[in-house]
Amino acid sequence: MGFIVAYKKRSRAYVDAIAVDREYRGIGIGKTLLSELESRLATQGVEEIYLSVKSWNTSALDFYLRNGYSVKGVVFVMRATADRIRAEHVAGYVVSDVSAKYTRKYKVLPTTWWSTLVEDIDMLIYKKFYKVERTIVVKKSKRVKAVATYSLNNELVVDSILLACYSELEALKVLLNALKQVASANQAKTIKVPVDASKKQLVKALEELGFRIEESEYLLYKNISEY
Repeated sequence: MGFIVAYKKRSRAYVDAIAVDREYRGIGIGKTLLSELESRLATQGVEEIYLSVKSWNTSALDFYLRNGYSVKGVVFVMRATADRIRAEHVAGYVVSDVSAKYTRKYKVLPTTWWSTLVEDIDMLIYKKFYKVERTIVVKKSKRVKAVATYSLNNELVVDSILLACYSELEALKVLLNALKQVASANQAKTIKVPVDASKKQLVKALEELGFRIEESEYLLYKNISEY
């Protein structure tokens, strides 16, 4: 009739999927699944539950809001054609392309909320996927300045971008130039990048480099510490 999938990481959890068979919708099964999940997670020490909803999915957004969830933030999904990205390599930086399994060792800041929340789960469950995912690492004076994990299909999809600090815009340009070169070499015409809408400086920098916002997602959360 229905199912719900969630990942737990210490005091936080992330709802990855919820679905109800079409024949059984409208009779409260979704609410029951969500309530049961919250109850079980609360007994395991979880205090906050997070999830994301595409901005166009107003029925799902309404469902979660009616069940006590609040909007925590917005993620922009930005896209650019590889040939229109206005980014170049800057002298003094060293760029390398390594397996995604090495990403976790770099102490850098995420530009999307899910980077730190679901990374461990992704590494555990999608082992085969991580064997084909790659990571671009940008260093200057042997210090890591920027990191991007990506996969290739018809387009280059950036799973996450990590920066030494949110003002490292020069390193960001070097990173995007490297991604542009990878996309061109593999005949991927477009590059997709997620970024928190609250990181205004980064959003502006991406727009100046040729990216445009094509869709957005709402980050929702609920405090269940008093469940």
